[in-house]
Amino acid sequence: MRRRTAGPCATPKAGCARDGLPDSRRPTGPQEASAEHRRVEDALRKRLGTDIRVTARRKGRGLIALSYYSNDDLARLLELLLGRPFEG
Repeated sequence: MRRRTAGPCATPKAGCARDGLPDSRRPTGPQEASAEHRRVEDALRKRLGTDIRVTARRKGRGLIALSYYSNDDLARLLELLLGRPFEG
């Protein structure tokens, strides 16, 4: 194990994680939604009729979350996404 001998996290203390980056320089969680992501959310919300959240991550990756409010609502969303009733 290498020992840090300089820098803001040279010794273990509050405010520094195991990777040695001070909290102020640590990348934060998901990025704020861009205008493009908001347009995608709006288009999906209108098409699917439910709440949608698009979360951007690093390197062009991300997450799309669909909300449903009952088993019937889930079945409706699955039918819209799959193009046929879900048989599972």
